[in-house]
Amino acid sequence: GRKTYHVENWCMMNFLYNLIYMGYLKFPLEVSPKEMPDFVIKYIDYKIGIEITELIPKNIARYCSHKDIVPICIELFNESCDDKVFDKLLKYPECTSGWTGEEAEEKFLDMLASAINHKLNRLKKYTIYNKNWLLIYDNTGLSLFVDNNRDSYIYKSIHKKYINMICNREIKFDNIWIIYKYNIIEMDINGFRVHAFNNIMKP
Repeated sequence: GRKTYHVENWCMMNFLYNLIYMGYLKFPLEVSPKEMPDFVIKYIDYKIGIEITELIPKNIARYCSHKDIVPICIELFNESCDDKVFDKLLKYPECTSGWTGEEAEEKFLDMLASAINHKLNRLKKYTIYNKNWLLIYDNTGLSLFVDNNRDSYIYKSIHKKYINMICNREIKFDNIWIIYKYNIIEMDINGFRVHAFNNIMKP
């Protein structure tokens, strides 16, 4: 099945293509796989560290994909769970009741905030480069359930959450990039920008 490095390579190749397409980078450049962070881009006279993460652990995403469900009750799942445990968890009422109102948006925001906060807490263990970026891939498909009219709410809300997370931190990511629906959200301390996502291959 799909492994973490498959996702990282897919994300990195698509991300590089989009950065070049948007004019953020130009050739020549050098990309090297690393650990903590996952990749380093050497461009002109500086280096960019790229950490890549999925919105939820891959075993949970795999299970949801096989069952053709979305992770409504993600808080009940555990990274160490196996398929039999997942089957039992699906019997919980909160796993089958669906969403009402703005619950899909709030669930997606909670997952994003959790993924960002987890990586921020680990950042002090990473090699720090001239620029340090976090790339988040939505492996839940949950963003597709967010009403298009609510997209701007998602952008503004996650940026506000990010600013609150980093206000007392000495070490933080310079940029956070989120592959969201058919766009890439770019965030930094000053605000956010939305770019069309050009997918050169499917994960």
